[in-house]
Amino acid sequence: MTQPATPKRKRALDCALTLLGRRPYSRQALRLALEKRAYQPVEIGEALDRLEEWGYLDDRYYAITRIQKYIEEKRGRLFIKNKLQQAGVLPEIINAELDRLYPQAKEREVLRQLWAGFYAHHLTTKGRPTSKVLLKWSRRLLAAGFSEEEVKVCFEQEADS
Repeated sequence: MTQPATPKRKRALDCALTLLGRRPYSRQALRLALEKRAYQPVEIGEALDRLEEWGYLDDRYYAITRIQKYIEEKRGRLFIKNKLQQAGVLPEIINAELDRLYPQAKEREVLRQLWAGFYAHHLTTKGRPTSKVLLKWSRRLLAAGFSEEEVKVCFEQEADS
């Protein structure tokens, strides 16, 4: 009786292509995913270089897709910046693409819309919000990555009225 053949292990490049077929990755995130699968550093480096040559791995493109996703989720610039830094995207790419795709004025507009939505919903369902409710909204918006200064402006406008 013969032993069943053990399946041949994929090369790092093949594994990386499979991963990229599922979702976009930054260079650092893809490196970590391949290291987790116990590929050798030299093989990983060669695979990443090849993918960049082919245009399949591009940190700028990764940043653009993530920024667009987070804008749709109504996240603030600080949240987005933090997520991209965690993924290993260079600060100059992050700052350039954030300024281009999500300038502070646009973020301020999104924040005002969210605040107005919170306020209108609360007003129609429970009446005028208390200071405690306003603080809760403020914390929620800060957690979503909106700047403290901008959230404070919204809070103070409602608290004063």
